[in-house]
Amino acid sequence: VIDLSGGVTGDVSPTSFSLADGASQTITVTLDVTGATLNTWHFGQLELAPTVVEGDPAPPNSYMPIAAFAIDALPPALDLSATSLSATVAPDQTTNVDLTIGNTGEQSLEWSLFEYGPITAVEGGWSDNFDSYATGSQLHGQGGWKGWANDPSAGALTSSAQAVSTPNSVEIVGASDLVQEYTIDDGTWTFSGMQYIPASLSGVTYFIMLNQYDDAGATNNWSIEVQFDGTQDMVIANGNGTGDPLPIIYDQWVEIRVEIDLVNDMQFFFYGGDLLYFGSWSENVSGGGITSIGALDLFANNASAVYYDDLSLQPSSGFCASPADIPWLSLSDTSGTVAGGGSDTVTVTMDATGLSSGSYSGFLCLETNDPAAPLVPIPVEMLVGYLNYLPIVIKG
Repeated sequence: VIDLSGGVTGDVSPTSFSLADGASQTITVTLDVTGATLNTWHFGQLELAPTVVEGDPAPPNSYMPIAAFAIDALPPALDLSATSLSATVAPDQTTNVDLTIGNTGEQSLEWSLFEYGPITAVEGGWSDNFDSYATGSQLHGQGGWKGWANDPSAGALTSSAQAVSTPNSVEIVGASDLVQEYTIDDGTWTFSGMQYIPASLSGVTYFIMLNQYDDAGATNNWSIEVQFDGTQDMVIANGNGTGDPLPIIYDQWVEIRVEIDLVNDMQFFFYGGDLLYFGSWSENVSGGGITSIGALDLFANNASAVYYDDLSLQPSSGFCASPADIPWLSLSDTSGTVAGGGSDTVTVTMDATGLSSGSYSGFLCLETNDPAAPLVPIPVEMLVGYLNYLPIVIKG
C-alpha cells in the first residue's frame, strides 16, 4: 500500500508475493507527479503487510518512507546542425542542403523558419564620413568626438592614407580611444561602418559599443567588445553571444554592421557580411546593462593603425522583421514541433537556374520557444559557377 500527499500518486509492483526461506523480492515503486505542486517536497510511505498464517502470531506491518520532489520538465533547448549554409552550384542546376533542428531539452520545441527580406532604412539617425574635417586634424572636440574620459590625448586624427569617401577616414592607432556618445533608448537600429586593416597589423585593436557611458566611468557598461587580433589574424567577440571567430580580412575595406533591437534586447554583429555572433544587447559583455545605445568607442589599445570611414547609426525596420522570398531558395518545411530529445530536418534547396556566375546570399530566420534562442539568423550563400577540375594528362 502506498500513502502519498500533495497530489502525488503511485503504483507498486508486485502488490503481493510469497518468499521461500532465504529468498528476496524486488519491489518497483512508480510515482506520478502529474497535478502535484511543483518545486516542493511530497512525503509518504510504503506499507508492507505480511499475511497472517493461522496459528502463528501476527507480525507487525513494515513501513518505508517515500519522499518525492516534483519539478517541471526542462525547457526546450535548440540544437542546430549548422549556423550557416553554403553550397557551390553549377549553372542551371540545383542542390539540397539539410538543416537539422534538434531539441536537447525536455519540453517540446516549437519552431518556425522564414526567408529574410532586406532591412528598410528609416529617416533620421547619425552619420560621419570625416570628409568635412581638415586632413590630419584632431577629432577630439569636433563633430561630437572626444577621447575616452574626455581626455584629448585619447583622441584620433583624420587621415587621407585610406578612405572610402574622399578625402578622409579616421586613423585609430597607439593611444587612440575615440568616443561618440548617443542617447537612444528604444526602437531598432543599424550601425554600419567601413574598416580597413593593413596586413602589417601589430597588436590587438578593438571595436566597442556601450549601453551606458559617462566620462567619469561611473555607469559604463559594455554591449560590444570585438577584438581584431594581429597575432592570431582573427576577429574575436568577447562576451556571451553565440558565434565563432572569423579571419581578419586585410588590405581592403570591410563592412562592420550591427543590427540592434532594443525592444527585444537583441543584437546581431556582422563582419564582411558574415555573422560573427548574436545575443543580448544589455547582457552580452558587462552584464546588468540597459536597453540603450550609449556610445561608440574605437580603441587602438596601442596597436598599429586601423582606419574607419562612413560610419552611421540609423533607425531601421528591424532584423528579421520583414519576411520576403529569396527567389533562388526554397524550404521543405517552415514550422514544426520537436519533442524532447528529437529533431526535425529541413531540406534547403538552392536553385541556380537562369542565374549568372557569382555569389548569392541571404538569411533564414529561425524563431523558437527556446528562452535562450528566440531568434537565430542563419546566413545562406550560393556560389554559382562551374567546379574546377584538374586536367589529367595521359602519356602514351
